[in-house]
Amino acid sequence: MSSPLSSAGAPNAYQPPFAAEPPPRRNSALWWVIGGGLAAMCCCGGPCIGMLVPGVYVLVSEGANVGQVVTGFLEDINAKRTDSALDRFSANAISEASLTREKMEELADDPNFRGAAKASVSSINIKSNFNSDPKVPQGTFAEASGSISYSGGDSGTFNATLQKEGGKWRLRFLRIKRGGGSETKVGVSSPSSDAS
Repeated sequence: MSSPLSSAGAPNAYQPPFAAEPPPRRNSALWWVIGGGLAAMCCCGGPCIGMLVPGVYVLVSEGANVGQVVTGFLEDINAKRTDSALDRFSANAISEASLTREKMEELADDPNFRGAAKASVSSINIKSNFNSDPKVPQGTFAEASGSISYSGGDSGTFNATLQKEGGKWRLRFLRIKRGGGSETKVGVSSPSSDAS
């Protein structure tokens, strides 16, 4: 005789069969989030990087050229090569500022120039200036600033405006300051202030 409570009987109709394991979850949502983040960085960060790269290129390529012009001028002044120092200025700067050999000789005795050995450019901005007024300087200009090292170990700063003449950078304006002292200016002001 069989008992209604026996455990070895037919399966219980009220108990569901064992469920199969769920399929492994694919992390597709995570990949969509990562892909969206990368796309956003490319779209939003790309223009920023695109603007940064040319700026770095200009600082490296033209900064070295501008630094050489300023350093060459400082070397010429210290060696009292007045003709060579004067030749580093643009033609219109020489005429507008009435720069002469005598002015270059005076700079050799100026404490801001005495012992100046090397100029290093830390910032440069290159722009073109075209105007219908022939009195306003025309062409490509560089406004640069940086530091100056002196043979005695001192340091100073400079601001310069240069003009491209015949494919070469020429000084238009130079402001130099040694340590905490006063500054010395030579040349004419920047073309942006001339145009206003």
